[in-house]
Amino acid sequence: MNQQAINARNVPQARSTRYFVSYQTKSNEVCDVTIEADSERASREAVLARADCKAIFSSGEVVAKMPSLRVNRETGYVEAVGTRRLVACFRSDRGEKELEGFNLGFFEPSLHAGMDEKLRKIAADTGYRYRRDDRKQAPIPSELAVETLRVGDRVDLKSCPFLKGHSSADFEYAVVESVERETPDCVAVGYEDIDVVGYPVGTRLTVSPETFASRRPHLCEFCEQAAVAVLPQSTDQGATVRMVRCCANHRAVWWDGADWDGRHLEVDMPTQELPVV
Repeated sequence: MNQQAINARNVPQARSTRYFVSYQTKSNEVCDVTIEADSERASREAVLARADCKAIFSSGEVVAKMPSLRVNRETGYVEAVGTRRLVACFRSDRGEKELEGFNLGFFEPSLHAGMDEKLRKIAADTGYRYRRDDRKQAPIPSELAVETLRVGDRVDLKSCPFLKGHSSADFEYAVVESVERETPDCVAVGYEDIDVVGYPVGTRLTVSPETFASRRPHLCEFCEQAAVAVLPQSTDQGATVRMVRCCANHRAVWWDGADWDGRHLEVDMPTQELPVV
């Protein structure tokens, strides 16, 4: 036997193990399957990637749940329902139509394959090409004055001095249900299933990137031309960031001479070519 054959025999072979996985289907039935995989995580990943899988159980408790994805046709963002995360954005640039996936790193690794598959299906159904960028994260939220809020806007309760201790503040945005000017100096904002809060006029609240990007008309904040992108602005090298709308001319010189680079946070403004899903 030659030395090469001996060395080949000494190389440890990857071994797979059978794992027992319980999961809930989309019709709320509980199924038990045996999966052969290299690790428990890989076995869960394989089950979560199934089209009918809704959640995985262990000892009677949910240990991994595939989030539903919702497309906002107005803004072009795809949101993981029940989370505070945007996971993709439709883009049309120089004739290239892409659904760009990002932010998946914030989810349990066993969910990645299933979420990727869902995004690929959304892209295929709408004639877009799917591309995932793990380096990119969703745009940083920005602030709006309370008197400019609209029904349906989503507000980060952690920025609200009265509701920042609410039980849902850490994991979801509050949806604005009503906005009323009670007095010249006070605006009452009602949040779905939470409460009505009176704010002094001029109070600024942090809103979701989706809410910020959905404002019409889209005008550059530095001139009267139409905005083409939402760009990050920072005076302390990225420690604090404000997102602002810019026209093509201001965008072209945005990073000239800058001492901080936030290009990964840029968001193209949605176009009228967004697909209906």
